[in-house]
Amino acid sequence: MAPDREHESNERALVRNCDRHRTAASNYWEWEKKPDGSFTWKNSIPQAIVDAFESERFIWGGRWAHFDTMHFEYRPELFDPDCAP
Repeated sequence: MAPDREHESNERALVRNCDRHRTAASNYWEWEKKPDGSFTWKNSIPQAIVDAFESERFIWGGRWAHFDTMHFEYRPELFDPDCAP
């Protein structure tokens, strides 16, 4: 197994990140890309789900410039005030 795929498998095994299955309720920047390469942020994940995950220190891919609304990743260290720039 390639190192990057091994890391991904370990992250999922530890439930550090999860992706909802592709459904009508998830959006991904590449799926929204127009022929000219541009895309517009779009989200169908209910805010209550985002709030629930973020309250448990998961980051949400819907906040990324290249958004992935189905992606939630457990990153408690990013919520530590000592990590702020």
